[in-house]
Amino acid sequence: MRQQKVAGHEDRISERLATSLANGTIVVGSDAHYWPGKPTTAHRAFVKLIKTLKPSIIVYNGDILDGASISRHPRIGWEERPSLVDELEACKDRLQEVREAAPKQTQLCHTIGNHDLRFNSRLANVVPEFAQVHGTRLEDHFPHWETCWSVWVNNDIVIKHRFKGGVHATHTNAMTAGKTMVTGHLHSLKVTPGDGPSALAEGNALQRLHGHSLGC
Repeated sequence: MRQQKVAGHEDRISERLATSLANGTIVVGSDAHYWPGKPTTAHRAFVKLIKTLKPSIIVYNGDILDGASISRHPRIGWEERPSLVDELEACKDRLQEVREAAPKQTQLCHTIGNHDLRFNSRLANVVPEFAQVHGTRLEDHFPHWETCWSVWVNNDIVIKHRFKGGVHATHTNAMTAGKTMVTGHLHSLKVTPGDGPSALAEGNALQRLHGHSLGC
């Protein structure tokens, strides 16, 4: 029974957040891994871009949180890692800066990344009795953002933290999904066009598919 409760707890994250945009701008950022301290140049540029473009939709495409202190990986030497509470406060501060830069009607979305999952998974596995207690999910701390596994725009573009791996992941993502894919996780910036028969869209209309990789 306890395992069923935990599973149900995790299932509250939407598998797919469907949205539509006839005319407007979407800004996608990925792999911020916010730590306490002065905002990074990348974050300041992201905020400035939002002020300039005034997007209809903003998507944080995974790994807002780093979760260094709850990582399964051992420390490297005597490296110092921030506490989880300090990381959370930094994340909330940076997200607030983004919200303040965006128009009030902007839709705010957050896709779950593997580092984000450290928060939920650690609690679910160590103290499963706390399932459904407010604050035990990372998304509880970001109430202004719609948390999901993926964002689907007009059923043509899929924004998801990661899909396929490898050096050719961006191309493989688009060709496997049959959709234009926007992913993060690899911390690399690239746009790869799809090709071949799989680049044909639904029906008989031609559509060029692209794989996009984002990250700092």
